[in-house]
Amino acid sequence: MKRTTGIPAFAQLMLATAAVFAVGIAGSYASAADNTPTAHSDSVGAAISDTDITAKVKLKLAGEKGLKKSDISVTTTNAVVTLTGKASSSDAKEEA
Repeated sequence: MKRTTGIPAFAQLMLATAAVFAVGIAGSYASAADNTPTAHSDSVGAAISDTDITAKVKLKLAGEKGLKKSDISVTTTNAVVTLTGKASSSDAKEEA
């Protein structure tokens, strides 16, 4: 028994492939528009070290009274720390 759907199997395959490709392209543009750093390390040892550095920086920032109303994210990649977010004042920005 032959099943007919109105669209040949090859055409369905091509449409599915085009849809997956389009989603991939859209995802690339969406991630390119987001300038937030993404943590990635070159090795397991670097990842552990980066995690440790991030934790220490966050702990230090949490202890600063002038930063209590600020929203600061910490990202560490291969021992390079990046701070992003909003500071509650220019003094808080300098303190961070």
